[in-house]
Amino acid sequence: MTTITTVPDSADLFLSGKSIGKSPRTFRVQDGLLAPKYIIRAEYQGYKTQLFPLKQEIKIPLASAGICCGLFFMPGLGLLIYSTEHSENYLIVLIEKDDKPIFDPNTGKIIQN
Repeated sequence: MTTITTVPDSADLFLSGKSIGKSPRTFRVQDGLLAPKYIIRAEYQGYKTQLFPLKQEIKIPLASAGICCGLFFMPGLGLLIYSTEHSENYLIVLIEKDDKPIFDPNTGKIIQN
């Protein structure tokens, strides 16, 4: 399970473009080698939209085994199939929009409002 929390609360959350509700939100995503790369978008009126990927960590389990051959016991380690898992908790701090106009220093005209 993955949990997204935002500051401020109640931001609209989107998982790879599809709405998943408001924060805080807990949901399940596909893990494994074939899992898609997920992008979270957080939107809140008066704040800049935030985009970020969900992190995937490679998990490599090891197994120990041994063979008995007469009087000798030979331990060994084997590498099992590895997979990826997504991190569990994310905190997104949204930044307020700066509504001040941007001026061109050469002409003094507004570039962006």
